[in-house]
Amino acid sequence: MSAPHIVIAYRGLGESPLEETVLRQTGARVTYVDTLDAPEVRGADALLVTIQPVTAAVIGTLARCKIISRVGVGLDNIDLPAATARGIWVTNVPDYAIDEVSMHAIALMLAQMRRIPAYAAATRAGCWDGSAASTLRRPGLTTLGILGFGRIGRAVAAKARGLGLRVLAHDPQIPAATIVAAGVEPLGWEELLRAADYLSLHLPLAPGRPPLIDGAALALLSPHAYLINTARGGLIDEDALLAARRGGPRCSHDRAARAGSPFAGRSARDRHPTHRLGLGGGERGRANEGGGRGGAGAARRAPPQPRERDRHRRSIALIAAARAR
Repeated sequence: MSAPHIVIAYRGLGESPLEETVLRQTGARVTYVDTLDAPEVRGADALLVTIQPVTAAVIGTLARCKIISRVGVGLDNIDLPAATARGIWVTNVPDYAIDEVSMHAIALMLAQMRRIPAYAAATRAGCWDGSAASTLRRPGLTTLGILGFGRIGRAVAAKARGLGLRVLAHDPQIPAATIVAAGVEPLGWEELLRAADYLSLHLPLAPGRPPLIDGAALALLSPHAYLINTARGGLIDEDALLAARRGGPRCSHDRAARAGSPFAGRSARDRHPTHRLGLGGGERGRANEGGGRGGAGAARRAPPQPRERDRHRRSIALIAAARAR
């Protein structure tokens, strides 16, 4: 009997010595591929994937595959009925990246709460005072709303409570007593949207269902609320989000969560000046961070005039002279 052939379809993340070491101990032959179109995939006995779409068409090419293992939490990228029809087992890793994703959600929140993007932009423009960042929020006077109180949602809540935030949660699948036991206030759907200064999404994506965060949901948010999505892009109506972004709630939208990621093309929302791409977390994601307060984005301070630059240079020179003494 020949050794089982296991194909790892995420070489873009780098070689995975942990998986390879464990699998080779079973006598398996391990192959890395860049895409699911690679010829090696067709002859795989087992297939390991991350966010690649394992469609019915892909599954139809698998001549002898017995299991598809999703190296992550959600299974929305795998056609489960097609796999079931072929008798192929599908597994996931429910505790994958709980700390990483929850920390990334908190990082996005803190970046906006402390106006880090505005400060960074002002610094690059040569502006050294704090007016570019507008008003900073005190954590103790800030409310975080969490939609979805599973493993990652609970980890976000624990981190946020440690920072002194008031934390609310809505999850119809979780008993209110469980939410209360975590030190979090359970609220109804609309009440949570109205109360949240920051709204963080931690829900699975159900294929075929309309976006949960649509125009009606966005309209319930405060004009100064921020929406943080480190889950799945399909949870959000992105056209409604862009309309709201022009005149209301802000967005920190993880690119790994974007529907159809990687981008099929640059749409109007991708070209929008407030829809910026930066490095992200989650599953090899990126974060789109809108800055500032008010209507259509951050108010930008004009570049410093020569007199202001001279004042900064003199201050730096005085500090250097004092240290030299």
